[in-house]
Amino acid sequence: MVKSAAAQVQSFNKAHSGKIAERLQEYINNHLQEDISLNDLADFCHLSPPYVSKLFKDTLNMGFVEYINTLRVSRAKKLLEETKMTVEQIGFQVGFNNVRSFMRTFKQYENTTPGQYRTSCRKTN
Repeated sequence: MVKSAAAQVQSFNKAHSGKIAERLQEYINNHLQEDISLNDLADFCHLSPPYVSKLFKDTLNMGFVEYINTLRVSRAKKLLEETKMTVEQIGFQVGFNNVRSFMRTFKQYENTTPGQYRTSCRKTN
């Protein structure tokens, strides 16, 4: 009987984890410019932080921080290409607390600085 109950709980969790992941992604997209923590997401979905972390890894094949950084860098690239905002303004716009963190993360993900990225985009257009 215990095995049956455990199997039902596991089945229920698998069925709902995709929906929960979608809600988490939507929350992140709507609050990306803010300081978002794993605890914020856990509170939003009434789940534990370790469970939310595992959900990210299982459904998105990446961790929470990597997911947020990937989104922020992607949005930053678009702003660098399409606006005349300063690098600092863009960093704050996409949710970084300081320009150094933004530049370090951008370079880690793109192998170039935001300024160099913008320059290379303008040369190709």
